[in-house]
Amino acid sequence: MPSGISLGDATLTPLRGQALSGERTQRYPTPFLDVASFYQPRTIKSLFRWCRLYMYSNPVISGVVRKKAQYPITGLKYRTKDGLLRDKWRRLFEEHMRMKSHLGECSLDVQGLGNAFSSIFFPHLRFLVCPTCSYHMRLDERSRYEWKRFQFRGDCKKCGTKSVVYKIRDVAYRYGKDLDAPCDIRLIRWNPEQIEIDHCHISGRSTYTFVIDSQLYRKIKSGHLETLQTYPPEFFEAVKKQSRRVKIQPGRIYHWKRPGLSSEDMAWGEPAIMSSLKHLFVMSIFIKAREQIAHQHVIPLWVLFPQPVGNVDPLRGLDLADWRSRVEGEIQKWIQNPNYIPVMPIPLGSQFIGGNASRLSVVEDIKALESDILVGLMVPPEFAYSGSWSGSSIAIRLLENEFIHTQEDLAIFVNRFVVPRIARHTGWDPIEVGFSDLRLQDDVQRKNFYLQLFREGMLSRQAILAETNEDYEDQRDLLEAEQEWNAEQAEKQFLSQAKAQGEADLQGLKNQARMSIEQRNLAQQIASEMQAAGADPAEIAIIQQKLMNMDASQDMVGAMDALRANKNGNGAPGSQSSANGSDRYAGQDGNFSYWKLNLNEQMPAWVQQIMSLPSNKREAFISNLQSQYPVFAQALLQEMAQMRSGAEIDMRPMPEQKPPRRQT
Repeated sequence: MPSGISLGDATLTPLRGQALSGERTQRYPTPFLDVASFYQPRTIKSLFRWCRLYMYSNPVISGVVRKKAQYPITGLKYRTKDGLLRDKWRRLFEEHMRMKSHLGECSLDVQGLGNAFSSIFFPHLRFLVCPTCSYHMRLDERSRYEWKRFQFRGDCKKCGTKSVVYKIRDVAYRYGKDLDAPCDIRLIRWNPEQIEIDHCHISGRSTYTFVIDSQLYRKIKSGHLETLQTYPPEFFEAVKKQSRRVKIQPGRIYHWKRPGLSSEDMAWGEPAIMSSLKHLFVMSIFIKAREQIAHQHVIPLWVLFPQPVGNVDPLRGLDLADWRSRVEGEIQKWIQNPNYIPVMPIPLGSQFIGGNASRLSVVEDIKALESDILVGLMVPPEFAYSGSWSGSSIAIRLLENEFIHTQEDLAIFVNRFVVPRIARHTGWDPIEVGFSDLRLQDDVQRKNFYLQLFREGMLSRQAILAETNEDYEDQRDLLEAEQEWNAEQAEKQFLSQAKAQGEADLQGLKNQARMSIEQRNLAQQIASEMQAAGADPAEIAIIQQKLMNMDASQDMVGAMDALRANKNGNGAPGSQSSANGSDRYAGQDGNFSYWKLNLNEQMPAWVQQIMSLPSNKREAFISNLQSQYPVFAQALLQEMAQMRSGAEIDMRPMPEQKPPRRQT
């Protein structure tokens, strides 16, 4: 054991214990330290390795850190009045760059390691340029050069120079096949263990250096094509000089960190797990103890022995080897047949060792440690174990404030680092990007209060939509689209109704013309029959003239009433016989005076024509006739009933009792 423990500039020296005899026999550490203090990480990079270890092995740490990293990342809002510009930025961030996924990964580094580094990669074409004639060629033309001693060497095709050392020239391009979205713009997340920071406390500026790892070193040395096409030439120079360190230009990398205490490592953020390292060490001991208990004390060890009876000692008069083989045989028979009943000469005693795992359980100790760890991570147990939330809890409010600050840091990264650089590269107008409001609980009373304020005119629609995590501009566009769609549907419905009304008016005109023709035919028929009956030609002319001048519906009503009166043999009110044998009928409305139809001769012919129609057409014709000419339809139905009476069908029910049988 070392004689002292160094923590920064201070050194804590262990104390020596003293036995009762006065001799020094054992060393004790200082009371301010424990066993875990001997294994505390000395550098920030070693602390990162411990944090990564517990992130991969401890479910409580991993679950809480991942939840804290993902919870603040809500939907992105693009604040601009230009709809086309908003759609382009949304498509770039959400479909091509996967902005939310990158923010989640960086937030995970901040919560787990206390630091996160990100940069932007813009696509470019890399050419090799001859220093003599400035002839250039694509880097992917491997047959025309070779990667040797960390340089591009080859024979120039234009000037013929042998073993020329080509220079590297990068040409940036904006668009590929899709002109609506820039191609291959990527957000890069860097490993904090490969970053070194030179921080100036007075100016607050930091210089960042990237340390090339072994895997990247081998790729550069072997001339891996994708690596040679994408990595900056400074990486090749660093590998060539065996320094493996590349200084990152200012403004090319973004660093956000978790706040911590002032110390010599103020340039770095403080991981959230740091305060729980000792508790995690003790928890590891209890977890190992639980593993040993599971191995040794869950399944008991059974021991069988001959049971003494009274004063008889089986060890004296019993062959133990034969007894053992006999017991083993009986056990094998019982295993093969569980219903087997062995018969033993002496009682068989048994005893088990172990099987007391429940009494040795360390679950409560582990739960107590987990509770302390959650306090160090500044989360309530409900957040870790997905329990019910309490809106009045102080821990919930503190957690909400932390999430809001995380959202603000992410918004600063997007608006001050990502958007300006992409706008310069693409030529687009920059926009402001935000996040949907964070809500840790669904506060129904708060929403109802907001709705009441909105009804009273004290709150805007935008505030209401923000309370429900809906974007005001998106909802406004949706409402405008719905209004346009409703207007189009209303216009289509109006045109459809106008078309139907026009067709109905046209059909009405056709019906009126048809009725006029029928009225003229009826007047001619009445005149012919009255003339055949010997009526006065003057009266015939008057009646025919009045029939032609009257409304068609009135003509038919009066004519049908007169026909009904003639059918029943009764004169209509005011009717009388003339000297020449013709009948005189007065209509219900008095619009015509004298006319006669021989209904008994015409009605059977009409009935036969109607009966010859198919059943569906016949029913439709009778229904239409009843709606327009009820009197004539009634007379027609009576005539049809009389004609059917001759072939009337017996509709009486079938007899329920059998006829009498002949008795044999």
